[in-house]
Amino acid sequence: MRIAHFLKKLMLLSGWLAAILLLLACVGYLFYVPSLSFLAILSIGVPWLMLGTLFIAVYLGLLGKNRAVFPSVVLLIGFLCFGTIYEFGPTAEVVSKPTSLSVMTYNVRDFNEQGIFKPEDAGDRIVALIEENNPDILCFQEYSRRRTKGFKDYPYQYITPGNSGKSAQAIFSKYPIVDTGAVPFPNSANNTIYADIRFDQDTLRVYNVHLQSYQIYGTLRHIARRFGLELLNNIGSVMEKHQEQARLVKAHQEASPYPSLLCGDFNSTAFTNTYRELQKGMQDSFKEKGSGWGTTYLLGRGVPFRIDYILASEGFEILSHRNFEERLSDHLPVLVTLKPESH
Repeated sequence: MRIAHFLKKLMLLSGWLAAILLLLACVGYLFYVPSLSFLAILSIGVPWLMLGTLFIAVYLGLLGKNRAVFPSVVLLIGFLCFGTIYEFGPTAEVVSKPTSLSVMTYNVRDFNEQGIFKPEDAGDRIVALIEENNPDILCFQEYSRRRTKGFKDYPYQYITPGNSGKSAQAIFSKYPIVDTGAVPFPNSANNTIYADIRFDQDTLRVYNVHLQSYQIYGTLRHIARRFGLELLNNIGSVMEKHQEQARLVKAHQEASPYPSLLCGDFNSTAFTNTYRELQKGMQDSFKEKGSGWGTTYLLGRGVPFRIDYILASEGFEILSHRNFEERLSDHLPVLVTLKPESH
């Protein structure tokens, strides 16, 4: 009986803790304050915090106790902040129309040149996957220049200059690229590049975004033993860089004379103020046409996160969104079909 009583108390405590942390995560999402940047760390666990809060609200509600009011209110606040954590959209099918444009973003991790992932031919399989889906525009993060010859179907290309000191990114297009440039990130190997692409009579700007990486290496046991709180400080400092980089990208994008797409690896979940900044005035293709969890990154043995996005300005109609399951990198590609409103 004592064990059962202890487990009940532990369960209740865990539920209350989840509700409190979810409320703090909402604060971190809505209001970015540098001195409270540690709240952004909670964004990593928002889906689990919402589920924990839901559990405690239902449990206390079944007991007929007024204590269910607080977790219920927190859950409502969480829903208003973050929306649903699971999309009940249509079946993920690529919609193709004569006037549509298909765009893929993919962090390919150098096409597995380091042999990190299995199968060993993961790089070749990435190329085959792209050939099979045949997108009109490709945005690569952590690109390898050795693979450029493998994309001859894309006559228009812009790759991060080799002398920039930045991680290589690439934008490939079947339509003419009329201008290119970059949004430089200070004190970072990551960067954002963009290309202005002529599509029929329209010009659109495609940003390939790669926000600051966490660069956390080693096993979880090794990290915990060596760093502890220092690890949390490192995560907090990276999230501060995310804020700075997101503001730079957003300011550049808002000054663009063309309808824009923000594609790439944000290294941030959709529950962060960073995402909220970039998504402002933009359509999230997953929320518009996606289904399921929208997983784009698998940590360790498969802990799912959504950190890769295609955001479209209001000048586009999103027709379809597809997430892939092929694990050939630590990221999964995203493919979206859309069209300018003028078509």
